[in-house]
Amino acid sequence: MNFAMAVQGNRVPQIEPTDPLYIHPSDQPGQPLVSTPFNGDNFDNWRRSVIISLSAKHKVAFIDGTCECPAATAPLYIFWQRNNAMVLSWLLNSLNDSIRNSVLYFETARELWLDLEGRFGQSNKARLFQVQKDVSCLSQEDMDIASYYTKAKQLWDESDAVSAVPRCTCKKCECDINAKQQVYLEERRLIHFLMGLNSSYTAVRGNILMMVPFPSISQAYSLLVQEERQRQVRLETQFLTKNASLSVGTTRPSLALEPWKNTQKRTDLGKRSHLVCEHYKRTGHTIDKCYKLHGYPSRPTNKGRGGYGSAPIRRAYSTWTENAEQATTLESPSPASLALPGLNAGQSKQLLQFLSNLTSTGSQKHGEQDSAGAHMAGIVTSGSSVYDSKFFSCLCTLESGTWILDSGASDHMSYDLEALDDLQFFKHPISVTLPNGYKVLVHQYGKLHLSNDLVLYPVLFVPHFKYNLLSIKSLTSQLHCAVVFTEELCVLQGPSLKRPVVVGKEVHGLYVLDRDLVKQVELTTGYLLDNHKLSFNSHASILCNHASKGLESVIWHMRVGHIPYKRMRLLGINLNGVLQEAPCAICPKARQQRLPFPLSTITTSFPFELVHVDTWDPYHTKTHAGHRFFLTIVDDFTRATWTHLMTTKDEAMGLITAFVQMAKTQYNAIIKVLRSDNALELSTSNIALNFFSSHGILHQTSCVQTPQQNGVVERKHKHLLEVSRALLF
Repeated sequence: MNFAMAVQGNRVPQIEPTDPLYIHPSDQPGQPLVSTPFNGDNFDNWRRSVIISLSAKHKVAFIDGTCECPAATAPLYIFWQRNNAMVLSWLLNSLNDSIRNSVLYFETARELWLDLEGRFGQSNKARLFQVQKDVSCLSQEDMDIASYYTKAKQLWDESDAVSAVPRCTCKKCECDINAKQQVYLEERRLIHFLMGLNSSYTAVRGNILMMVPFPSISQAYSLLVQEERQRQVRLETQFLTKNASLSVGTTRPSLALEPWKNTQKRTDLGKRSHLVCEHYKRTGHTIDKCYKLHGYPSRPTNKGRGGYGSAPIRRAYSTWTENAEQATTLESPSPASLALPGLNAGQSKQLLQFLSNLTSTGSQKHGEQDSAGAHMAGIVTSGSSVYDSKFFSCLCTLESGTWILDSGASDHMSYDLEALDDLQFFKHPISVTLPNGYKVLVHQYGKLHLSNDLVLYPVLFVPHFKYNLLSIKSLTSQLHCAVVFTEELCVLQGPSLKRPVVVGKEVHGLYVLDRDLVKQVELTTGYLLDNHKLSFNSHASILCNHASKGLESVIWHMRVGHIPYKRMRLLGINLNGVLQEAPCAICPKARQQRLPFPLSTITTSFPFELVHVDTWDPYHTKTHAGHRFFLTIVDDFTRATWTHLMTTKDEAMGLITAFVQMAKTQYNAIIKVLRSDNALELSTSNIALNFFSSHGILHQTSCVQTPQQNGVVERKHKHLLEVSRALLF
């Protein structure tokens, strides 16, 4: 560097802006060089930041000794003193108080810099050990791809600063060793970066490893980010509807009255939406933290039915019973401070005011109105107000004589004495629990004629109950049929009916019996209703049997689909009094699912002629080294076993390659056949297929969903796991 101090003579030279002695008008002695003062830790990063700042100001020569102090009589001495004081002030402002006081009395910036390098710039082996440990244990865990790459890049840069890779400086090499060494270092870092990815990125990791030429870290990072974004697009996003709707159930007060907590929870779920559990096939967590595998965390005992903390809140659509006042919430926030999801503040205020008036009105009119509304959930009598169906879908008015199809009732019941026939008294009154929790005594029961063929029996007479109920349980037991509920209809279908029949329609949230449609119910020939039972018509059976007298038991056995002879006795078939059980060759073939597997015997004649290979699924607890898989190799002739622990399944092919070389070197043997299942790392990998082809190894795979064909190594897996569990006790 040609500095202005080299100018001869006493004339003051012209200082160029590129000269270290030039001071820009914006340079001030009170400004620091770095944003964070040096406190004694991480000297390498602080040193690099200071050198970058001084390079921008053309002042590095004052700390590396290039710009030496001129003689006191030289014309540039005064300029050098001014610049030295400026750099010295910048360095002092970049140190914390304790370190600044120890170097405050140095005369030159060069002396201060050498002192700091001598104290803090020595090779820090402890720091190198910590950085290398962090790099070795680097994994993605709950981070996204961007955060994971940022953390890895920071550790790599810190490792280079602590222990730089040696470079060739002779400038005589023609092999370009520095560039090759840099490429080698980049490949190792990319492999380490891919090893730390979660198991959900196994597919894209395999694609990156098979790319030719091998991509750089930046290209691999771009592919991973694209894969992460595509997964976020494929996830189904749940949105709240424009208007809030209410459904039957309970909720926690913290979720209903503190919407900001709910928003925070949805935000956290959005950040973790890229995580996928391979075991449970759900998003939001990885297999390492899957509650299905590791168990649920302990929860406090003082929690309500709807969650932790206080008791659940009953919503407005609950059953309006006589004790409804006790079921409402005792404490609630002011309507002005509450905004329900999907509603603005004004709409929320109106809705809460409406619910408050509804509750108070129900309490005041409790003594005046009859208790009809107390017996059925979701039913409002004709004396009640009419509400907007936009918010309530279970409000209706029922006429007298209406029958409700109820899946929650155990028996048919009615309050109308005229609707029942053949009334009888119980020997002892029975107790019936109504939907409002009250218990009443029932003394009478009767029959309900719905059509010529359909008579329901028994039907309880409950005068205190103001609604007619048809029990789905009793109906299906009596008719031996199935009940299908759709959005608008209730359908009966079964072998006792000639055809499916619609018996009810949906009316304001309830399925109501249609007396006109139920008349179309026709039972099939041979079925009779008798005292709540349905039996086969023996007369029709006799007619059928008389038409087939004299037939042998073998013919009947084939006619009825080869059912067992013991079951044929229950059909009432006339077999001339004798049922001869003849051997049938078709029965065992029809009941056979697959051909039997041959016994596992040794078919080879020398070691390593046939090798069985299989990998075991991931275990929910990792080893100290992070292993969760293991590869088992069994020789068919000697049954010798080799077991290797693996972090991921991608390591299987490398272990098999090393095993082939080991057998060739140590035992002077060549593996001829390798048998495994249809694992992707062996059956579809181009690396595996090329390796087997180049070494002349025949790769045999078992059929899909047939692990018995690879039973030698499968049984060895079972034996290893049983021994491992036994050693734990």
